[in-house]
Amino acid sequence: MRTLERLAASGRKLILVTGRELDELLAVFPEIGMFDRVVAENGAVLYTPKTKAYRTLGEAPSRAFVSELLRRGVEPLHPYAAAKSASRANQPKTRTSSPTDSSGSLP
Repeated sequence: MRTLERLAASGRKLILVTGRELDELLAVFPEIGMFDRVVAENGAVLYTPKTKAYRTLGEAPSRAFVSELLRRGVEPLHPYAAAKSASRANQPKTRTSSPTDSSGSLP
């Protein structure tokens, strides 16, 4: 962690990229605030710890697609991660609006 702190102090931006779901990551990694951006849920979510802004980067899979994967026994399967992000149901209390400005650009 000290190395990352020194890197941030040098003016560089820290970006964490993980396959973890954001809810889980927030629960197990209190140091998340040292990062400028977090790409989570296998690329489905962009999170800005400083502002707690949240943006879904992809569409949820169709119910038919998820049903077919389940029928074929594909495991582990977490289709709810993108689906809950898209629907904004079951989000952590820290999630707020998108970090993009009106032009769609990140700050």
